[in-house]
Amino acid sequence: DVVSLHIPLQNNEGFFTKNMFKQMKSTAYFVNTSRDKIVKKGALLWALENDIIKGSATDFQDDPDLVKYSKIHNNLVLTNHLGGATFEDCEATEVFIAERVHTLCLN
Repeated sequence: DVVSLHIPLQNNEGFFTKNMFKQMKSTAYFVNTSRDKIVKKGALLWALENDIIKGSATDFQDDPDLVKYSKIHNNLVLTNHLGGATFEDCEATEVFIAERVHTLCLN
């Protein structure tokens, strides 16, 4: 019940669409460790706002609406792209993600 996306950005921009979210279970989680542009702009926010999916964890987002959504909803975890991150950044990110996932699982 988790869809996890791990593909390169090159030749895959806009790959994951609203239609793909529609095919997921409403109880499923979407994990995107690829770049944000792999998901068609607006599709993830639409899926979350319309309860198409239960929640998502995704790498850095350049979408201000999605960032705003994440600040007031508990079903979206945004992470920084961890390439070259310091030990302290990784540790803080792991704690933050664990706390958010725990909160998601309680809902």
